[in-house]
Amino acid sequence: MQCFLDGLIGKSPSDGINNNSSLNQCQIYSSSGGKKLSYYKAIGRQDRWAHLNMWTSADDIPIDNEIRVQVRDKKKDTLNAFDRHPQMMNGLVKDVIATEDFQRIDAAAKQLAEELTAYLPGLRGAPQAFGGTPSGINWVHANDHFVCRRAHSIALADNFSEHKLNKKDEEEAEMILNSMSSQVCSHLAWRFREWYRNKKLLSAVAAPPFRDMLSDMVKVSADDSDSHVRKPFVIYSCHDVTLLAFLYAIGAGELF
Repeated sequence: MQCFLDGLIGKSPSDGINNNSSLNQCQIYSSSGGKKLSYYKAIGRQDRWAHLNMWTSADDIPIDNEIRVQVRDKKKDTLNAFDRHPQMMNGLVKDVIATEDFQRIDAAAKQLAEELTAYLPGLRGAPQAFGGTPSGINWVHANDHFVCRRAHSIALADNFSEHKLNKKDEEEAEMILNSMSSQVCSHLAWRFREWYRNKKLLSAVAAPPFRDMLSDMVKVSADDSDSHVRKPFVIYSCHDVTLLAFLYAIGAGELF
């Protein structure tokens, strides 16, 4: 939250502002019990002064000395169905996993999973959600290996084992892992497609936040009587799997 506020609003101007100014004491209000947390509590004097030049003029300073940020409790947050209704979501996912097609296709990926764990042993025996699936590994974790390493320009086979490989073996491992990359990504995408093709599961994930967004838009657009009224700036933050559910919900054609 602190990093987000740094990027969104910056800090107060340096002219005439000392370290004790209330403008350096932005407050975060949590929705659970009205708990108040100090925005700058964790950073020191030098860090505060280092950020004082982000405002262009005194006119840019917010009218209030407090920035109110409401963070919803996970049991009320519409963006995470799995935290809000864990038992219901667990049951819906298990219904998908139990289908004949899912069992057959996921079981066919067991050989790929076994080949992958020979190079990435950390995948072997790792906890699986929803009681596990026939293929036997967590495919999100498997795909993360490829995505994260490529994002940081790190070789797929670099330091994946406790024992340092010689150059020839490392090159061979890199080639094999590279050949598995698209297969891993494709299987993970298929699994999510099976989840979100289930209308009950998709509705449970996507419908509540869509209703929330619509309600906020209607409320703000209806309150135009006074142009001086400060309206809330609403930001929805979620994981990529939730965004994927939104795309399925609106019928994004390239996903099917």
